[in-house]
Amino acid sequence: MVLCLLAIILFCSISPNAFPATPDAKTVFCQTLPSTTTPCKATTGSNGILIKGQILTTNSIYQGGEVLIDGTGLIRYVGCSKNRPQSLNPLASSASSIECSNGVVSAGLINSHDHLSFDQNFPLADNGIRYEHRNDWRSTMQIADDESQSAILWSEMRQAITGTTSIAGAAGTVGF
Repeated sequence: MVLCLLAIILFCSISPNAFPATPDAKTVFCQTLPSTTTPCKATTGSNGILIKGQILTTNSIYQGGEVLIDGTGLIRYVGCSKNRPQSLNPLASSASSIECSNGVVSAGLINSHDHLSFDQNFPLADNGIRYEHRNDWRSTMQIADDESQSAILWSEMRQAITGTTSIAGAAGTVGF
């Protein structure tokens, strides 16, 4: 089962004062998750997904917290299992679970500008030369000649592994 969660937030002409300053995120201790010999432990259920770990939200860190997702991909609950509404307990007990005692769970990241066809290149070595304009160094850059579908898919997979769920890219290839 492949489940893609995608959150896109668009801000159009928002006043700088629209979001008041907030203090640092508060840490909420929920429970100590059992240690495992692997980074995560997964079990198969019949409906939804329950993810447990260190849950990051916009204003809180839930240590040993959970994210409960229903079968349609809708996030139904974020927080401590002891505070979960009782009406969601049947969903939680039937859900597939991913428990990562040392894992950090956050919202998907958005890569707002990338050129996926360049992602297979090694970084240029710092040769100490400073350029006046960005085009000055381009003649020395070796571009990988592989803009195949598999190369683009590899670039997208690298993004997904690091938490990126949405890419505004310019490779011109349909993704995975």
